[in-house]
Amino acid sequence: MKRFKIVMGIMVIFLLVLGSICSAAPDTGSTVGKMMPQFTLNAVNGSSITVMPSDKVTIINFWATWCPPCRAEMPELNAFQLQYSDTVAFYGINLREEANFVNDFMYKKGYSMLVLLDSNGEVGNLFQIKFIPTTIVIDRNGIIIFRKSGPVTKNELETIINNL
Repeated sequence: MKRFKIVMGIMVIFLLVLGSICSAAPDTGSTVGKMMPQFTLNAVNGSSITVMPSDKVTIINFWATWCPPCRAEMPELNAFQLQYSDTVAFYGINLREEANFVNDFMYKKGYSMLVLLDSNGEVGNLFQIKFIPTTIVIDRNGIIIFRKSGPVTKNELETIINNL
């Protein structure tokens, strides 16, 4: 009887531990269903910005000025950011280009979205960016809910955030 109680006690502890592991928050990662990794980059204006889960939906767009599909989607992204800036945190992350060049590009095109500089590609690697543009949408809990390589439209982004 004493042995039975010990075995049952061990089984209960085992099941509790297993249950807590299975119900834990998603692992940090770069794919849909994972918790977004937190990171810090400099903005084009030199200020340091930390990107992490917030009370807003977060959208991250990886791009470069030399990329034709990136340039093609920029007017839509800028329009989206202007319309939803109160409810969405939008970050354009430029990959491996100089701040002066990126700032000049944004100014000449009249784009006002916040651009962060991933000068060495570290954050791009963190998110396993293989193609640009790549857009990632993160919910208010910090979970990646959408990821797309290739141009994204304002309507696509609106549909995603309206379905949250």
